[in-house]
Amino acid sequence: MKKFIKLLTLSLTLAVIAVPVLAQQPAASPAASPAASPAALSPQEEEAKNALYKKVTDNIKGTTQPIAYEAAKEYLQKYPNDDPRIITYLQNFVTKFGKAKRKTDQADAIKAQKWSEAFALGKEIMVDEPDDLQANLNTSWAGLQLALKADNANNADALNFSTKTIQAIEQGKSLEAGKPYPDKDKNESLGWLNYSLYLYNVRSNKPTEAANYMVKAVGYDGSVKNNAESYAQLAQIYGTQFEKMQQNYNTLYGGKDETPESKAAFERLKLAADPFIDAIARAIAYNTGTDAKAQQKKTELKEALTDVYKFRHSSVDGVDALIAGVKAKPLPPPPSTEMNTPSTAPATTGATTTPSSNTASGTTTGASTPATTAPTTTAPIKPPTATPSTTAPPTKSPTMQHGSTSKKAAPAKQRKAAARKKSR
Repeated sequence: MKKFIKLLTLSLTLAVIAVPVLAQQPAASPAASPAASPAALSPQEEEAKNALYKKVTDNIKGTTQPIAYEAAKEYLQKYPNDDPRIITYLQNFVTKFGKAKRKTDQADAIKAQKWSEAFALGKEIMVDEPDDLQANLNTSWAGLQLALKADNANNADALNFSTKTIQAIEQGKSLEAGKPYPDKDKNESLGWLNYSLYLYNVRSNKPTEAANYMVKAVGYDGSVKNNAESYAQLAQIYGTQFEKMQQNYNTLYGGKDETPESKAAFERLKLAADPFIDAIARAIAYNTGTDAKAQQKKTELKEALTDVYKFRHSSVDGVDALIAGVKAKPLPPPPSTEMNTPSTAPATTGATTTPSSNTASGTTTGASTPATTAPTTTAPIKPPTATPSTTAPPTKSPTMQHGSTSKKAAPAKQRKAAARKKSR
């Protein structure tokens, strides 16, 4: 499978967080020649102390504040019992500048793709500024990149950051006070944030929850929505769930006479194929690649789509029309994956019956997990508005089985079973 958003990465840019030299200019410094400290110093030590303090005051404004910051920290370490006025003054400066510096350091870490460092800095920032949207976005982005590199140690915290950031944006919070979040940037951010929740749930073996977040992610008009791999991954989950439903159906009803219960179960199975079909069709429709790999991918997906479409509709008529028009259709919700169990389940296998009832009911969650791989990442992208540059692609084409306990799809066997049933 192609890496996620690979073709779109070059059109996006990294946001370097512009941290001001200091949000507030420092207050006027106490006298440059501080009063003698409680512990008497030698003339040489007093001279060194005064020189260090002068280094702070000479650089306290402008672009040399980092020099003042390091000198102030050194002064506080060496002379903690000095004149209280000076100690208070330096502590205030170190605190304010340190908060701003963490954000600059986080931006630099993101630019250098040092995701662990960026994530750790974000957690520090959140202690003092839990509602800073830019910091939440950056930290969520760093967490996603770690997960994409198969580093899942921070997934629980990263999931919380992404969830919190989504809630803040949905509640109207913006990066600029008094200005709304531009729709384009807002959609991009919500797209990749929901994608991150999809990925964390995949890694936690929660395919149904993962599918729900992917459906949300592609619901925002942005790069996630317009990328074929989003739908290929969604189809991977649906295909795994669909296969499990088929296996359950065969276990419960395979080779047995048709009953109202089996008819209803088979209709649920057919209805579960609809979102699966839609996801494969979108994976084809959004695949705009012209290289050999892209064309091979489209061919494989077209074969898979034809197979499951034939099972659902007993014909392949309409496949091409579906692909051509699927972008204009609303994305269907995830399928119901429940297969009702009778009071005494028959322990049989074999060809399934093919009822024609239109009854369907039941909802639950899927139990299987789609396969994922550990992808590599490309150049970082602007966290507030960007889409993940890579993703964990499925390891194979969506799996489909139609009324068979074998490992291969068997639409022909299904049609023969249907014909035998109709002839009775």
